[in-house]
Amino acid sequence: MRAISRLLVLAIPVVAILFVGAPATADVEKFRLQWASYETFIAPMWSNATTTVSLEPWTAPDGSGTGYHLFGPTGTQTGRTQFDFFFLCVSGNPEQCRVASAFSPYQGSLLVQRNYPGPGDANLTLDIDLSQPHVSGHLIGVGTKEQELPPPPSPVKVFITQPLGGATVSGTVWVVLWAEGTSGTSNTFTLSADGKQVRTQTTSARGPVTIPWPTTPVGTTPVANGTHTLTGTVRDATGNTGTTSITVILKN
Repeated sequence: MRAISRLLVLAIPVVAILFVGAPATADVEKFRLQWASYETFIAPMWSNATTTVSLEPWTAPDGSGTGYHLFGPTGTQTGRTQFDFFFLCVSGNPEQCRVASAFSPYQGSLLVQRNYPGPGDANLTLDIDLSQPHVSGHLIGVGTKEQELPPPPSPVKVFITQPLGGATVSGTVWVVLWAEGTSGTSNTFTLSADGKQVRTQTTSARGPVTIPWPTTPVGTTPVANGTHTLTGTVRDATGNTGTTSITVILKN
């Protein structure tokens, strides 16, 4: 068990390094790693494990070569960085790297095959062979570069079916809204004119919901004639929102 524990401690950092591969720039890059082991006795503990590590270009202070510095999250109990390894690499495809023994407490080698199918995308496959007195292991895994991704599209779609876009309107305009893809039993419909909220209405239905837009209100300043933007927004019970807008021509 002691030997297995030592292997696990060594394996995780090395795997992480390999996954990251070569950074596209000199900046620190973060990668989320997911990996599994060929060794069945490791698989129950580490198969499909995920973690986030950082990789940055590194030059050995003694001039022995260049490679990567791999470091991982800070341990919650020790307060120290869990992964902190230095690798020296020989460029090529695949890229041959080895632990810089002068700056790391372990020995080992790794083989990095990098594939960048598109800008900002780094899917890395690694094949690591570790060696240590009385400890050896063969690991494989895949890592994906973390990116700032746009939020997934909302399932909620909103429609304004009356008036039609581009229509000429006057007086009190009755705006009819519909929604699709909402979840739950409560949908809040909001009508805005030129970015200013007109009124909201909550219902269990997806429509039709009719909300008036008074352009000649009594006791307040009438809405100016010309082109205006009407926006319908729907928020369902689970927090999903959808929106749509049309323009109309007001002529009172």
